[in-house]
Amino acid sequence: MVSAAIIVPLAVIAVLVFSADEEPPASGASAAQLDETADTPEELREQFAERDLQQIEELTERARSMVEEFTPVVVGIGKTLPPGTERVGALASEQEVEEWLAAVREADEYFAETVSGETATNVARNAASDAVDVLLETVETYKLALEQPEARAALLESARRQRDLAARAWSTAAIQLDVINIDAGFGHQHVTFPRSGGQGAVPPDTLPEGTDAEPEGG
Repeated sequence: MVSAAIIVPLAVIAVLVFSADEEPPASGASAAQLDETADTPEELREQFAERDLQQIEELTERARSMVEEFTPVVVGIGKTLPPGTERVGALASEQEVEEWLAAVREADEYFAETVSGETATNVARNAASDAVDVLLETVETYKLALEQPEARAALLESARRQRDLAARAWSTAAIQLDVINIDAGFGHQHVTFPRSGGQGAVPPDTLPEGTDAEPEGG
């Protein structure tokens, strides 16, 4: 049972290999709506641009909510598996881990529906989705560690690596989210995990939130 749990998650690989030139097809309903209401290519582009702005705002808001929801999860895992060390601390209770699972599964459900937008927005969304997938695997591995004392050491080390991968994947999503917000005129938006989120995560720039935002209608 250990081997199945300690396989390195593959979801995060998508963050590295996702092609900026490939975006998933829009859902049938969305594509039809745009086609039927647009009379000219210019009108179609304007509709796509407006839809993309709405998607960026929604994704950024939801990502912020996820960080709040994930904070107890990430901090709790960090107490057992402090980043940057091989030390193992106290274990969380089964009830705490079940609460972690519920929080991460809810976020994972948000990404279950395929939503297609502009390529840059798709990259941010997919990177965030990959990070949530890996964080979910982390918590599931942690739960196995509680349930299997004889394999606990190996399972916890696997959870440590998964947690670090999740942190790196989320930092990729956060950087891209910052970029698309700047391009959209919303200015810098930094949506990052807690400091105990894991090794290898790239911190955001130091510019204040909203820097470089364009005046509405400007």
